[in-house]
Amino acid sequence: MVLPADRPIATADIHPALGLPARGQRGAALHGTLEAAWLLGLNPAAWSAVMRDARSASPALLRSSQAIFLRWLQAYPNAGLHHLGVASPLELLRALEQAAMKPLLRELSVALGCEASAASRWIRSSDQADPIVCRICAALLGTGAVEGVSLR
Repeated sequence: MVLPADRPIATADIHPALGLPARGQRGAALHGTLEAAWLLGLNPAAWSAVMRDARSASPALLRSSQAIFLRWLQAYPNAGLHHLGVASPLELLRALEQAAMKPLLRELSVALGCEASAASRWIRSSDQADPIVCRICAALLGTGAVEGVSLR
């Protein structure tokens, strides 16, 4: 996976980063489009919108949590995503606390690419985290990376 190191990740960077063939071409891809959409927490309609935007003259930036996850995948290419499921941010918070880390809720929110108040809502109400946020939590928990995580 190759992502731009000198700028934020745009929608146009998804296809080459995930090894997907260019539109209208066939080829061996690291992930098919369904897997790529799942990986980024997108339903088929949202995936189509992102791909349309990627072809525009000025593609939009990815959401923070999507960019964070792609950069994490680039840094840890052997993460074993075939075993990846989903986990809640609350599960990640509990694991961090068991590893003798006590992040502030706003630190957890921002580290997961969300607004500062998101973790507070996840804990205090029935608000659910976005699928991509749950994917990040599962990746961190599934690879044992929690022990080395620093949110500060």
